[in-house]
Amino acid sequence: TGVYKIQTQTSGSIAIDEDNAAAESTIVAGAVTNTACVVNNKAAGQATTVTVSGQFAHSVPASGFIKIGFPATNTFSFGTLVANSATIGLTNVSCSVSNNMVKIPAASGYAGALFSDLVISGMSNPAIIGDPGTWSITTADSGEAIIDQATGIAGDDTIVAGAISAANANLSADLTAGGSPTVNISGTLTTNIPAGGFIKITFPASFTINTAAGAVKASGTSPALTNVNCAVSGQVVSIPVSAGFTAGTFNNLRITQGITNPHITGIPSG
Repeated sequence: TGVYKIQTQTSGSIAIDEDNAAAESTIVAGAVTNTACVVNNKAAGQATTVTVSGQFAHSVPASGFIKIGFPATNTFSFGTLVANSATIGLTNVSCSVSNNMVKIPAASGYAGALFSDLVISGMSNPAIIGDPGTWSITTADSGEAIIDQATGIAGDDTIVAGAISAANANLSADLTAGGSPTVNISGTLTTNIPAGGFIKITFPASFTINTAAGAVKASGTSPALTNVNCAVSGQVVSIPVSAGFTAGTFNNLRITQGITNPHITGIPSG
């Protein structure tokens, strides 16, 4: 606020004692209570909307802002952002974003009462499953000075793995007990595989997998792979997809060497 001046005077306005630098005060933000941030579609990498609830201690002035701080641990991807809330009076309001902070213009202001219907659309979830981190809700005036604020909000936002539909793994070339088969893999992904990602296949315990470097190789048409070296950890074979893969159906994906069939006939177990 700046420093204060305190002075005592006689009845004739002559100074007696004074302090020209009395301790200043620090004004703090008001509270935002009853907060909630809900990710409505929690599948990794998928388009989603977020519903925000809260109650402000003070009114948001006309031409002010409501700011929603998205998690910074595992970040969301932002496209064209739009906010709607019947309670606040927002209809398809365009929003901006910077450093995971979504800024919603409140052109008409808002009295600050409890709201539970602020929906922001136009973003996609992190590609990593788990808790993406904490949220914040802030109100500000037209000059973006903070009015009310809540930080460290734990959202309803745990990101889960997307589905792989029509998944199939079958053997060809050598189906004999103890033989060396080609393993054919297919399925349909709901989420893009980023560049440098992997497709991981977990084999039944009755298969033997060669753990020597370069022993397990894979090829495919979609994604396009040619004798790539696969990593092995226990019964898990990790097929590198260096160029990434767009969500959709992958087929003709084959592990061509490094796998040994169970030594007992029948359906593999484990």
